[in-house]
Amino acid sequence: MDGRAIDFRLLECLQVLVAERHVTRAAERIGMTQPKLSSALARLRQLTGDPLLVRTPEGMMPTDLALELAAHSGEFLLRWRGLVSSDSNFSPATADRTFRIQTTDFVLQDLIVPLMAEARALAPGVRISVTSPSHDLREQLETGEIDLVIGYVPHAPEDLFITQLLDYTPCCIAAGAHPRLGDTLDFDQYVAEAHVIITFGRSHQPFMTEQFVNSLLAEHNAKRNVAAYVPSALVVPDMVASSDLLAMVPRPLAEAAAERLALKVFDPPFSIPPQDIAMIWHARTKNDPPARWLRGLLRKVAHGKSRTSGQPLIEVA
Repeated sequence: MDGRAIDFRLLECLQVLVAERHVTRAAERIGMTQPKLSSALARLRQLTGDPLLVRTPEGMMPTDLALELAAHSGEFLLRWRGLVSSDSNFSPATADRTFRIQTTDFVLQDLIVPLMAEARALAPGVRISVTSPSHDLREQLETGEIDLVIGYVPHAPEDLFITQLLDYTPCCIAAGAHPRLGDTLDFDQYVAEAHVIITFGRSHQPFMTEQFVNSLLAEHNAKRNVAAYVPSALVVPDMVASSDLLAMVPRPLAEAAAERLALKVFDPPFSIPPQDIAMIWHARTKNDPPARWLRGLLRKVAHGKSRTSGQPLIEVA
């Protein structure tokens, strides 16, 4: 590959193609016509001697070289723009930028909604695009498909940065008129009842709190009778209130739901640690002024909610 023959626009095209894995969608995102983007892809293939994107039954899949080039070019382009453009003097009031955040529906409601209110007041040209959690967060952060992940990540992969924002204490909820439960909930009652489990991703993997409960019960040779798996925490209180099911949810969600629904809210009948909610980002955006501004605004919103632990996992600006 002759590095002298490649221009910055081709690197931008490669980033978006790897992120979208679809020429039409990538063209729409980057503001090019499909034929021009196809031509750019053909030139990139000629320069690298690599197919870069390969058609499969699941769609266009990037090659290993494409992923590596997209990750490195993303960091390079951000540094270049920071040196030669006005981004180094980022002004929220005149910014025109889309931030892509991956998080759960409950964090969307609890944190992103107030974040959006703050952002609208300070930066009316800023847009926030939210997607659901997935398993390949590192790859998506590397390629620029997403800018931030907000969720429970106990150990950040290498080259990722992590700062705690909030902690949520789990609790149990049941219908106010549950036929078998009174004002308390013990371990045997918990195991005996049917449950709703919150999951994420195509594999319907239980969230971390649910995984912790499964492991704890296994130590006591017990397991839950699961009646429903759902990908949304926000629907769980309504399901529970209209049935005899139990569920484990963040306490703020339970308390808010109990104001409009007939619910019993219990402490778990076993010890379970709070769930630390952190934001995670890649080194390529570490010194990007707009990204730094967004992270600072998130810290401000989280601090205002008065549920932070006060100790970041790794405090990085």
